[in-house]
Amino acid sequence: MEEITYLNCRFKKIVNLHLSPNLQYLCLRRNLISEISGLAPVPQLRELELYDNKIKKIEGLSSCVNLEILDLSYNLIRTIENLDPLTSLKKLFLISNKITKIEGLSALQNLQLLELGANRIKKIENLEGLRSLKELWLAKNKITEIENISHLTTLEVLSIAANKLESIKGVETLVNLYQLLLNENKITEIQNVSTLTELNTFDLSDNLISKIQNIDTLQNLEEFWLTNNKVELFTELENLSKLNNLKTVYLERCPVYFFPDYKMKILQVCPRIKQIDALMVNNY
Repeated sequence: MEEITYLNCRFKKIVNLHLSPNLQYLCLRRNLISEISGLAPVPQLRELELYDNKIKKIEGLSSCVNLEILDLSYNLIRTIENLDPLTSLKKLFLISNKITKIEGLSALQNLQLLELGANRIKKIENLEGLRSLKELWLAKNKITEIENISHLTTLEVLSIAANKLESIKGVETLVNLYQLLLNENKITEIQNVSTLTELNTFDLSDNLISKIQNIDTLQNLEEFWLTNNKVELFTELENLSKLNNLKTVYLERCPVYFFPDYKMKILQVCPRIKQIDALMVNNY
């Protein structure tokens, strides 16, 4: 496989690089490229990294029909557009741009990973065509509600961390979820997760939760993060005993964490636990 990598070279244009027609991997991270052009001679391109440039518009990719991975993170893009020809695309990274709306993705039926973290998105929408999607990353946006994802039944990873969520809903049909990351929101209650029986990692750190409840069916859960919530009663810890495969639990900086017998209480209700907060159990 032919590969080219140019890092920190201060390139402003792709067209001047005289690329081989057999090129499959092109990395132009941390340059000064302001527009996507000059890719017509590389129809075999499989992976394109234009991370950390000055690109304002998605364009010039119509000849890259074999592209499987596209990384346009850390640019100045405002609109998701001109991706329809990229029907082979499997991974799309658009982290830290200026995107305000999810759109322009309906043709990407083979897409497995979509990363839109650190943008300006307020609503989850226009994901109907993504029938192969396994990972959806939406952290650090302005989303207030989990919606319009009930059809994404192939999802294994969902991250809506660091948004403006106040409740958990709209995930009931995502029965193949392996990781659910909802940390750094304003969620007050654990609810609507009983169908997520394949869940392995559940992160609810930095929310407003006071009760550990509605988790009985999460029998594959191994990591449960509740750091910096409002849990204050020992009786709430007893509900952890229902999680037969739980290996790691974080309750650091919750009110209950500051009681002298806090860790011993967890060990009593979860004798098979391997890690409590940052320490392995055998270090106590």
